[in-house]
Amino acid sequence: MEATQMDVANLKKSDAEQNAKIAQLSDTAKEALARAEEAGKLAKGKFLFEVTLSDDVVRFGFNKSDLSAEAKAALEKQAVTDALTGVLNRRGILDKLEAEIARAERQGKPLSVGLLDIDHFKSINDRYGHAVGDVVLCAVVERAQAALRGYDAVGRFGGEEFLIVIPGVEAGGALPVLERVRLRVSETPVAAEAHRISVTVSIGGAAYRGGSIDSLIRAADEALYRAKAQGRDRSVIDTGSELVGTQSRTSGTEKVAVAG
Repeated sequence: MEATQMDVANLKKSDAEQNAKIAQLSDTAKEALARAEEAGKLAKGKFLFEVTLSDDVVRFGFNKSDLSAEAKAALEKQAVTDALTGVLNRRGILDKLEAEIARAERQGKPLSVGLLDIDHFKSINDRYGHAVGDVVLCAVVERAQAALRGYDAVGRFGGEEFLIVIPGVEAGGALPVLERVRLRVSETPVAAEAHRISVTVSIGGAAYRGGSIDSLIRAADEALYRAKAQGRDRSVIDTGSELVGTQSRTSGTEKVAVAG
């Protein structure tokens, strides 16, 4: 999707012309402007915002010279945080991954990633409504974070998909980490309004072996595709020579080879 750019100056509710323009914007653009207005309050409306919409990414540009240190920190955090779940947004988690790749190369240590997708999330939204869907998203994030190590990171990559950064482990070591996340998410139903919803996730993983961030994420995405094709509610990781996955069993988790 091509980026749509809007320059928004002096976010004043009294500006009738601006309000008329805002009314014609998409819901995503309105959300971006609401974030910009909230941030503008921190800076007391003294600067120009540039809001860039590209997929699920919202970026803010501002004149830092007009801001207090506290306002700068708040704005910078807001720019990389997903408003709903509180974890890193797409920009934030990609920045984190870039930093961890640089660290891994500098220190000669391994690094892996996982792409988590909530199974049948559209059906949850369609059946129970988006408010319940939001509760499910937040519950999945909370459970994923509880299952991860303190130095792992998770961010909302887009919609119901999350990127997990796992420093210090090769593919073989990353698979148990991803499995802990998967099992923790499905451990108990999510309580939302009057409903108790069973939620499962599929996860694809890959280890960094040089190359670009895009190629690493593509490898994880291919593993995620295999996880879904094999029946969902499982983890599959690209070891470099083969795709290895897991199947949930009543007696525990069993490693299995994944057919191409």
